[in-house]
Amino acid sequence: MTTSACVNWTAFGHMPEKGCVILLFIEETWNVGSVIKKMREEQGLTIAQLCSGLCSTVTMSRIENGERDMDIFLTTMIFGRLGYRPDKYELYGSAPELEQWNQRQNMKQMQRDGKYEQLAVAIQNYKEVWKKDIEENPFQKQFVLFIEGVIELQDNNPANCIGMLENAIRMTVPQWSFDKYIIGAMAEIELSIVDTLCDAYEMLVRDEDSYTIRWMILTYLEKHSARDVEMLQLYVSQICKLASLLLKRGNYRKSLELCETGLKAIGKQNRLYSWPELLYLKGQSKEMFLKVGQATEDEVIRIYQEAYFIYLLFENDDMAVKIASHLREAYQWECIV
Repeated sequence: MTTSACVNWTAFGHMPEKGCVILLFIEETWNVGSVIKKMREEQGLTIAQLCSGLCSTVTMSRIENGERDMDIFLTTMIFGRLGYRPDKYELYGSAPELEQWNQRQNMKQMQRDGKYEQLAVAIQNYKEVWKKDIEENPFQKQFVLFIEGVIELQDNNPANCIGMLENAIRMTVPQWSFDKYIIGAMAEIELSIVDTLCDAYEMLVRDEDSYTIRWMILTYLEKHSARDVEMLQLYVSQICKLASLLLKRGNYRKSLELCETGLKAIGKQNRLYSWPELLYLKGQSKEMFLKVGQATEDEVIRIYQEAYFIYLLFENDDMAVKIASHLREAYQWECIV
């Protein structure tokens, strides 16, 4: 017996064409595993690629067939590796799991807002309250190591940070190493761990290691359209960091191309992620074209002016002052507000 149902089309990675009348019939036994299987097959992933380091292929097969439930953390990792956040769907968990989920979301927001002192207090409290769960669950342990690594990096301890984050990524990517770090699928937290590892490598002047891995992250995010939308903030962050590394290497053409890609991506999604940074890097890239006679001063000044005013809008006075000083020294520009 079948029944009609309303389905969130974003779960399937595409929308029906405008004006089409869709009649959809699904089995009464339809479950979240069916959605996972559908998305996995559409992305060309094998069961082994999707669940590597998370659970056995037998367990994953049973999940897809609706024969086994997942806890909130495995659900998050599976959907994350498919390029989606599970909070777009009905998310079930025990009361402790949901409380942990909310606390983790709050800590991620603290990290995004740069509130590292609060973050240090929050992760310590989390470890004390949920000690047993952390010891028994590798996804919990991975999250704690990630946050602690972030804090170590902010305290200018890149070597400690690297040790923590390499342990963290191996919780779900046991084969991680420099000569074998690409897998079939990675969730946002796994990519964020690797991104932060690159930040630590750069602090230790290991730019080549960082450069190689950042290209891997960017290529991975561009591989499937869902990822550069759902993970847009991480996506444009990689663009900014790669553009900066490219400028150091003298490849200003590729740097400019990446900046344009990033600006187009945030414009398409109506987001402000890394907006001033992208403009500033675009100005630096364009300035290199000016030096070889392939751009005009007016073009360069205009881009720097945009970056200046957006930094002011974002209340980043230090960067605004830096840009204004450069414009005065290089182009005799004076800001009249």
